[in-house]
Amino acid sequence: MHPFEGALLLASGFLLGNILASFFSFAPSLLLGLTALFLPFGWFFCSRSMLLYGTLLLSGLLAGAFLTNSAYQDLRGFTLPPEPFQGSVRIVTYPEPHLFFQEVILEPLACAPESACAEGRILWQAPLSFKGHLGERFAFTCPLAKPENFSSDFDYVSFLGTHGIRSVCKEGNPGEQLPLDVRGTFWAALGRAHQVLEDSLTNVIPEPEAGLAKGLVLGGSDYLPEEQKIAFQRIGMTHIVAVSGYNIMLVAEGVLFVALASGFWRRQALLVAALGIFVFIFFVGAPASAVRAGVMALLTFLALHQGRLSRPFPLLLFAAVLMLVFNPLLLRYDVGFQLSFLALVGIFFAVDWYRLPGPEQQFAFWQEAAKVTLFVEFFVLPAIFYHFHLFSWFSFFANLILLPVVPVAMLTSCAVAILGLLFPGAAALYAFIAYLPLTFLLRFAEFFASLSFIALPLPPVSLFWLAFWYTLLVLYCLFLALRRKRRWYAYAFTLPDIPVSRPRDSLGRLLSFLALRRREQTEIVFLDVGQGDAILIQQGEHQIVIDGGRDPKLLLARVGRFIPFWDRNIDTVIATHPDSDHIGGLPGLFTAYRVETVLTNGQTSNTETSQNFETLARERAGQVLSVAKGTEIELPEGGKLTLEYPGKPLAPDSQSETNEGSIVARFTFGETSFLLTGDLPHEETVLRVNRRWPSSRWRITVPSIPQAMLSWTWCGRRRPLFQ
Repeated sequence: MHPFEGALLLASGFLLGNILASFFSFAPSLLLGLTALFLPFGWFFCSRSMLLYGTLLLSGLLAGAFLTNSAYQDLRGFTLPPEPFQGSVRIVTYPEPHLFFQEVILEPLACAPESACAEGRILWQAPLSFKGHLGERFAFTCPLAKPENFSSDFDYVSFLGTHGIRSVCKEGNPGEQLPLDVRGTFWAALGRAHQVLEDSLTNVIPEPEAGLAKGLVLGGSDYLPEEQKIAFQRIGMTHIVAVSGYNIMLVAEGVLFVALASGFWRRQALLVAALGIFVFIFFVGAPASAVRAGVMALLTFLALHQGRLSRPFPLLLFAAVLMLVFNPLLLRYDVGFQLSFLALVGIFFAVDWYRLPGPEQQFAFWQEAAKVTLFVEFFVLPAIFYHFHLFSWFSFFANLILLPVVPVAMLTSCAVAILGLLFPGAAALYAFIAYLPLTFLLRFAEFFASLSFIALPLPPVSLFWLAFWYTLLVLYCLFLALRRKRRWYAYAFTLPDIPVSRPRDSLGRLLSFLALRRREQTEIVFLDVGQGDAILIQQGEHQIVIDGGRDPKLLLARVGRFIPFWDRNIDTVIATHPDSDHIGGLPGLFTAYRVETVLTNGQTSNTETSQNFETLARERAGQVLSVAKGTEIELPEGGKLTLEYPGKPLAPDSQSETNEGSIVARFTFGETSFLLTGDLPHEETVLRVNRRWPSSRWRITVPSIPQAMLSWTWCGRRRPLFQ
């Protein structure tokens, strides 16, 4: 027997044992019994080669089943000590911000003498004000709790277990920061580079396009607002923001090209490319899809380094087994792991690696793309049915239309991020090259996701029917492979090159686009930000934002629809009062735009949202003013915003109800005016106070811009008031 065949049998048995033990608790005992029956039977009735094959396969089955069962028992059986954890920890992933907190995964390093050590990693719900970075070490104290499932349809505890998380901390107390070690220094360097690229995309591209660009370049859907996440989910395109084989292929090709151009020999260049892939995987946070693609690429480079061609399905098998050896719970409880491997199996079955498109095959590329997309859908959709109970029949067409645009959007976003670091003041000249494909992807998803018949709910699908479907599908694919009379599993690592059409745009078209995109009218837009208020007053390239709702991502997504993508300045931000549903989204403006002036009523709150807003306003805004009745903001081509209430600035520690001190403003343009009352309970209060208090003397004038007209917008539909 060739050693490769033996390794293939062991790996196949391990994967099958992991599958059986993941879904059936009796699998280890059953396999042990089958082994006890097979060994004496094979000794007397089978040839030596068959006995060896069966022994290797059963050994893999037993190893996979018992390792998986042991990992599951450890996850369910561990107990937490009653004492709070005290010791030193390290941040091992990028913090993931949510509405009221950010999730930070901590790895315990050492425990205090009087404290019990934590088993596994800790999921800390850190406050939004916590400024932690990947790789940092610090002292930490927190009472720990075991995670709990919040839904009968989703095993949240086991999902956290796939990330090594065994306990949850909600009230942590970070202490003294510790010096970085070698591992922390490496991670911190990657984290700083990750943050630099993220900030560059934020500064150059508006939301929600910036969120999509970050997902494509840095990986992950957490950058997208919830509305865009749902849109991509409904059309079956959530995988475009997952770092996968395409990203790894681009990195490998780029590093190989640079290494060979620098004078390295072929084998040396392969080692350099392998190192580049290793660094890139950690740079994006090491998601399962990136690790799978990276392991496959590293195994391929190893085969090429030894002068052997790589084979697709054995590589995929070895990559899966290597990941499952270190984390046996991935296959059952990580949906991303399942979908990633199923999609790659569909690609390997669909692609004809021997057929080269000739000049007579005019539509060969589109035929191949349609076939690959169809095979991927056949392999992926049943798993989506099983986990999400949703049928998106449109996903085939969405993938066929959008997938050619994704690499263009990813490469242009990466180029724009680098240009943003080199030429930050000239973003308007180059940001459009990424803005156009990103906008197309978002608008396509939003339009079709809004149609009710695009995604249809399904009843729960049983595991039996899922196994039955995949059995028939694999048998059919094998039948097709035999009909082609070729060994479908050989010589299949590099996918066929996908031609990317080059845009034949000109400077005149660019200027025409900019002229059309620029809004020269005065408009007042009531933004839909869910709970709370957010109002945008815009005249040309000058904006006033009043309140921001509760969610920074949602506010940036709404504002980005109206402010031109090259305009990164906001003249005035007004926080009517310090309630979370009015100022919670405003910190997003300070990170994505340059805010000149912030106006408040002077009152503060002891909530974390208010403190975060005040800190960012002082650090990043040009000036912060406490204003009252009489403050005026004049637009150059007509239009004036006048504050009508409160009568005088409130004290920071004022004990009055926050709604009672809400700023009330009147926007006037010609003979038309809008009274913007914030959360003031009674509008007649404005008239009563106007007679009691003198006017404030603040006056803010916006620089002149071209002639404009006034319109108002509700839910994205603009209606002119003056012609």
